[in-house]
Amino acid sequence: MIAVKQWTKEYKINSAKEKCISSYSWMNLVVFYLQCIGFLPNLQSPALMKAAGLMPDNESNYWHCVNNLNTCTLKWDEVRKRELWEIPSELDDLPSSLLLYGFFEFYSLRFPYGTHAVSIKRGNISLSKLSTRKINAFLSIEDPFETYDSHCPHDLGTPANAYGSTKIRNCLRDAEEHLRMVLCSTKTHEGRLWPEPPFVEPEPSRNNARKSSFKRFERPISFANNNCDYINVAQDSPATHTTKSNKSNHNRQKRYQQPQMSKRRGMRKAQNEKDKAKKVSNRC
Repeated sequence: MIAVKQWTKEYKINSAKEKCISSYSWMNLVVFYLQCIGFLPNLQSPALMKAAGLMPDNESNYWHCVNNLNTCTLKWDEVRKRELWEIPSELDDLPSSLLLYGFFEFYSLRFPYGTHAVSIKRGNISLSKLSTRKINAFLSIEDPFETYDSHCPHDLGTPANAYGSTKIRNCLRDAEEHLRMVLCSTKTHEGRLWPEPPFVEPEPSRNNARKSSFKRFERPISFANNNCDYINVAQDSPATHTTKSNKSNHNRQKRYQQPQMSKRRGMRKAQNEKDKAKKVSNRC
């Protein structure tokens, strides 16, 4: 589990915020893989509970029905004390490097993502996606207590969108290929158990979207200013073009206002002369 957590941390695929799956979801994947190969028992198995003499009591035992969920489970100490389960002899002395390679190989090549979901409550590949309420396109992980048949089903693989699912799939395949070459090599390898994290382009969003190369003025646009000098907009910088366009608009407005102002002055002058003539006639 520590190796998988370190691997997901280096590859930045352990955060639901980054459109991947959380570290808790990765631990569910590790436990499910170890259950499928027989390395761990299913502590929620009804048959194992019956052998241990544990019967779910939802009325008197609070921990058997938390939030109206089936939270009854065995403890590992009880299973080991009563010798209800034993690890297979062929897996007893298995090195951790082979277990790690088996994890990468299981989820990159063997597990049927399209038809089945991960469920550590069942402990095997038997939960079909057709019976689930929430179906993820790439990876469906059933919560061990908030199961699909409960009143609040929780799919731990929901945060992974198409970008995150593709990233997780590529990381699993690269790690499986690298570790297979390391384990099959006859030379002593003192390097890493997984390759260096490659550069992965972030998911396109509003913050990191590429700026468009579209230019508003692709064709040369020319206009004349007051001095009858033609200005080429395409050759000038945006700041210079803005300044010159503002000056030209001001000059146009000024030229438009000058005839109106002179006309008003003439009308006022004529009105003043009429007023003076009236005053002189009244005196006479």
